[in-house]
Amino acid sequence: MKIDSATYGIISDMAIEGYSLEEILEENGLEIKMKEDPDVKESFKSGLIYTFIEKKINGIYDEEIISETEITQRQCDEWSIIYDETISYRRLEVRTATLQATKQFSDPLISGMKNITALDQSLNNSESHKVLREDVKVITKSLQEGNTADLLNILVTQTLQLQALNNKITNTVMNSDRYDIMSRFENLQIKTMSETRKTVMAINEVCNPKRAVFVKEANQHNHIHTSNSEKKYGNENELQKCLENTSVISDINILNIEDASYAEKK
Repeated sequence: MKIDSATYGIISDMAIEGYSLEEILEENGLEIKMKEDPDVKESFKSGLIYTFIEKKINGIYDEEIISETEITQRQCDEWSIIYDETISYRRLEVRTATLQATKQFSDPLISGMKNITALDQSLNNSESHKVLREDVKVITKSLQEGNTADLLNILVTQTLQLQALNNKITNTVMNSDRYDIMSRFENLQIKTMSETRKTVMAINEVCNPKRAVFVKEANQHNHIHTSNSEKKYGNENELQKCLENTSVISDINILNIEDASYAEKK
């Protein structure tokens, strides 16, 4: 009995699902003697190998694999050696995928890149990801060093985009006779103008930061307050120091201190 290539594929798939070779032959209406056919045996074996690799990737021990599948101990020992590199590589892939899946929520850089590539599927490839990652790191490092040129480029570009959108909305409103469309676009225009104003304020904050001035004024105020306090309590501190230094105080010094204190009160 001749078996076509599709049937061999079915044998392999059913082996992955956990069927025994006898069950597979029965399900597909094949004679039991076909289990000795070399191609049938090879198709069944390929399904078992796939199952073995997947289970080893997930950290399942040989004992459990043997008890749950048609795989024997001898096959486990043999395939562990043959497919060791494949299993190690696939484990690394799984760990990397898990890490990336987590980082897209916890890592701002990866999360931002995911949002960018979602907007433009042409960027959803490893080369584009590499370029985006490097560019973002360069901009970030530049900002940390105090260079705001890249940030200003972003803000100015955003302002121009908002202006272009505002012009587009204005033309739409002017050329429309329907009140509902005009009302909808007018609300959108108000939001666009609000965002434009926020962006312009951000540009002004970058170019003309005011925080340093506030800090300086606060420091000046503290300095003046401290100086006044020192002047106010200076004489009392000197009197206290003299009284504490009893080893050098004489009757004359005490009289002088009392006279000075009386004069100060008057």
